Formats: sequence, C-alpha cells, structure tokens
Amino acid sequence: MQTPAIGQRSYPSLPEMLQELRAENTDLHKEPLEILAFYFIQQIGLEFKGWRKRGNRPEWAEVNAIAESTHLIFSRWQIHCKNAPDYKISEDDIAIEVGLSMQLKSNVIFIATTGLFSRKALSYADCITRQTNLTIITIDREDLQVLVTSPQTLVDILNKKVQRTRG
Repeated sequence: MQTPAIGQRSYPSLPEMLQELRAENTDLHKEPLEILAFYFIQQIGLEFKGWRKRGNRPEWAEVNAIAESTHLIFSRWQIHCKNAPDYKISEDDIAIEVGLSMQLKSNVIFIATTGLFSRKALSYADCITRQTNLTIITIDREDLQVLVTSPQTLVDILNKKVQRTRG
C-alpha cells in the first residue's frame, strides 16, 4: 500500500475513524486503522517508513507500521493498531511484538487498541520497559476516548504511560 499523503487529502477526525471502526462491515476497517496509525505517527512527529506484513490475521483486524524519529536521538517505532473492541490484548500479544522488535531493531513498541489490555499484558509491558532498552506504550479504548475529546492530551498520556514504568 502507498503511504497516504497527509496534507494532500482530508482524512477523517479521530471520532470519525473510531466510528468507522465500529461498523459491522469489516471491509471498511482497514483504511481507518491505517489512518489511525498515521494519526499517531503525525501527532508524535515521526516519519513513516513502511508497513510490516500482517501474517495470517485478517487485514481488517490490525495494521502494523514502522516509523522513525531523528529528534535528539534516533528511535525506531513499531506501531500496532488493533480493532478488537471485545478483545483484551494479552501478554502473548505483547510478547510477539517484543520478539519482532529484535528483527525490526525497534526502540519503541506502540500498541493502540479499540479494546483493552489484560492486567498481565500491562504488567509484562511494564517489566520489559523497566528491564530492557525497549519502551512499550499502550493505548486502549479509554485513552482513545480521552483523545476524542482532548486531542492535545496525547503527549500527557504518553508521558504518564512512560512514567508508570519508572520505579
């Protein structure tokens, strides 16, 4: 897929994207998930580098992007957006992303879901962030709802997530 030309086309707002992801017709889900990945890439100030292949999972269920930042220090982000309102991201789901980070040479794993994270998944993500050079950032449906009403709070949410792992 081509990189969407941000700025050359008008994209739906975050509330519109989330509404489209709730549609019963799953054929409509892939593009809003891709745009959601670009929303975060743009808001964080990253540069899109490419899509990661999705394996055997239906392409409407998740998208995976790679982005980089060359601000003060180089960082490579793997961004995983999952449309799964009735699913809790598990410890195994995060472990897969951690494993892939070795191949992708990522410093940051960013996982956004329209669902929730299990308690074990969050604990595992915090443990990996504390004990390795990886930073794992988790955004769930509650965080997305905050962003719908206050998009400018993304940096605050990200800082809070990272601070939680320092201890």
